[in-house]
Amino acid sequence: MNQKHFVIICCINILFLILLTFYSTEFQFVGRSMRSISVNCNINTNIPQDSSSVASDKKLSQSDTDISNKPLLTTTASKMFMKNDPAINEGQREETETHPQRFTLPKCPATLGSASNSTMYLTTVFSGRLGNHLFIYAMLLGVARAQDRVPFISDGIDIGQDFQISFIQPHINSKGWRVIEEVSSHTKFVPTFFHLPEENLTLRGSFQSWKYFQHIQAEIRREFTFSVPLQEKVQTILAAHRKMFLNHAVVGIHARRGDFLDPKNIKLGFEVPNGTYFEKAMSTMKTLLGKKNVTFLVASDDLNWCQENLNDSSVSIFPQGEPSFHLALLASCDHVIISGGTFGWWAAWLANGITIYFKNYILPNTQLDRGFDKDDYYLPGWIGLEN
Repeated sequence: MNQKHFVIICCINILFLILLTFYSTEFQFVGRSMRSISVNCNINTNIPQDSSSVASDKKLSQSDTDISNKPLLTTTASKMFMKNDPAINEGQREETETHPQRFTLPKCPATLGSASNSTMYLTTVFSGRLGNHLFIYAMLLGVARAQDRVPFISDGIDIGQDFQISFIQPHINSKGWRVIEEVSSHTKFVPTFFHLPEENLTLRGSFQSWKYFQHIQAEIRREFTFSVPLQEKVQTILAAHRKMFLNHAVVGIHARRGDFLDPKNIKLGFEVPNGTYFEKAMSTMKTLLGKKNVTFLVASDDLNWCQENLNDSSVSIFPQGEPSFHLALLASCDHVIISGGTFGWWAAWLANGITIYFKNYILPNTQLDRGFDKDDYYLPGWIGLEN
């Protein structure tokens, strides 16, 4: 081998060693990067698999003491400046009415540096019965939408069986989150809830005001679509009824009595309408509908009283059944007459027709009246009548 060939071979070997060293270093760097991404994914999606109810949280149990003399909102958030309230600003009724967006739980970031810890979750504590649950859930979505938070509820809430709701997440653990509580406000709208601290939170209260969710009405109606079996059952009954009463407007009547007649509830300020109210309401409804024939479907927890006081050939009284069935039936009517309570309220809201309500549902100068605001509770356009 001459000297020229020897030099060429040496140069090739040196170049090969340089390339081998470079690719080895690059491979190690890429390997470290991939492991770093994997760690970030694990951190950002490692939500403890614990479906413990927020009702067992120590923070919540501490708020179970007497709250009659506390401010409306037991948090420093109550001192925040209230502005840009979506329930007051007409401009914020915006395109979510026709094109509502859906929340999705955050996914693992695709690149390094994605700040998934900026995602804020919002949940709530459910209390009461079906009508109360619907108010609480609607508020949760309304507040979450307004503040770009991710709403969720546990799978222990029965509304998930009767409605096609989207935000059941049983594996998110909210234990230890700060609890923000609505206090001394039965139906009053509290704008402060649209300006919450920037952290994961649990909300607790009644939240019985349409102003919490008016900016996402279309989405709430979609969320409160009844389950398919319930819809089929109700439509079968209504179809038979409409066949018997051709070309009639169907008006649902909810006559709640039951627990409202308990002396304790009467003392609190609940009032139950008498037969005169329903007669006036039915007459008013007929007048509003003009020449159109009208038939009435009654759902109540006091059938005997209804049979004695709503004795009219145009009235059909349904037997007692599951609350969700009665709600679906009333909500499927053209118009609704209600007495009092959140159950009847939602029947009227979902029916989305003419609504007549009992004006003295909460008596003035009573304990309940101190936390009641009829303008926050009843929708504009609903018609109030007295006994």
